[in-house]
Parts: sequence; C-alpha cells; structure tokens
Amino acid sequence: LSFDDNSLVLVSVSDWLMERAKQSPMLSRFRNITIFNGIDTNVFKYYNTNDIRSRYTHSGEKMVLYVTAGFFPEIDDNKGGKFVVNLANRLLKENQRIRIVVAANHSSFSKKLPQNITFIGSVNNQQELALLYSSADITLITSKRETFSMPVAESLCCGTPILGFESGGPESVALPKYSCFVKYGDEQKLYESMQRMFSMKCDKYQISLDSANVYSRKAMTDQYIDCYSQLEGR
Repeated sequence: LSFDDNSLVLVSVSDWLMERAKQSPMLSRFRNITIFNGIDTNVFKYYNTNDIRSRYTHSGEKMVLYVTAGFFPEIDDNKGGKFVVNLANRLLKENQRIRIVVAANHSSFSKKLPQNITFIGSVNNQQELALLYSSADITLITSKRETFSMPVAESLCCGTPILGFESGGPESVALPKYSCFVKYGDEQKLYESMQRMFSMKCDKYQISLDSANVYSRKAMTDQYIDCYSQLEGR
C-alpha cells in the first residue's frame, strides 16, 4: 500500500512531535501539521471555590499541583517524581509555606514523603480534577519526555499557570504567557522560577478564557474538518 505525496496528511499533537516526524525519511515527503488534543472545556474551566484548597492545604499556604499517571519518587522514571520530592525538601528547609498536592496512581514508598507533600492518590472524577486545577497556584510538570501533556491543557483551561522542565511536547503546546519551562533536571532554575511565578499577579479567569480557545474540543474538531476539506478539494 502506498500513497502519493498529496493524498496523506500526518497529524501530530504538538509541534515538537511534528518536527520529529518530519525527520523521518518515510514521513517527511508528506504534509505534516499539528492539531492539539481537545479537552472538554465544559468541565475543565475555572471554578471559583476554596473547598478543595482548604481540604488539602493549611491556611496561608501556596498550593502546587502535580498530576501524573504514576508517582515513583525513588526511581529515575520518565515522570520525574524524584524532582518533586527534592523540591519539597528544599522548600521545607527554607521554611516556605508551599504545599505540593500529588494526584497520581497509588504507589508504595520505602521512605516517608516530606510533610509538605499531600499525596491524594488517583483522581478518577474529571470534575474533581478540574476543581483541583482551579484551586492550585501552579501546576508542576517534571517529565523527561511528553508528546503533548494533558495536564498542561487541563490546568490552563482551569486558570492555573504551568511550571516545568522542557520535555518536548509541553513547552510546544503551552501558552507562553502563562507558562515557564526550564532545562530538564535543572532543579535550581525550577525553584527560582517558582518563586518568581508566586510573586506575579494571576488572572485565573482570563487564563481560562484564553486557553479554552486553544484547547477546546471544538477547536480541535474545526481543524480536522478543515484538514479533510482541503484533501477533498485538492
């Protein structure tokens, strides 16, 4: 089975992934485009509530949310759980009132987590997850590689800025105005960027509005329809 150069369009979910596809001798001859994954912005939107925040944090604490499929802080895995623990320990030593809330699949730890980490396990309800995003001051990304990163889109649609390591997809899909990425593994820069972000004013409602225009299912669907229409009309 073969395709002529104009009959096939390769769709990637991020510019980073698209550029990698274009490096392939087999794929580079076709048209390559990027269409972001779409999310349900009727669920993932900004909720003005303190209920979730007060459930997981103490009064006056800043809240950093870390959402991942699995949290394995004692191994050098792709999701970078060890960096979350290292950051938490540093914040404790400097007596900063910052709590890291970890939403992830359950895993066992041979060592106790720092007391400023609240591990809440897996969140299977999208509404509950959206409330968590809305309640946080920052969403943290410590992955080594991601093709897209749903937490980026979900968090921004809920009005919460992104801080993380450069890992491919996330920095190429995040809205630059509301995100900060540093070189992978640079814990000092990650810490400094967090302090800087906490000192900045944040209009969560505006972040949510701007993000919904980019990551909604409608935006994704419209782009696919446009792509199909171009193929039919060629």
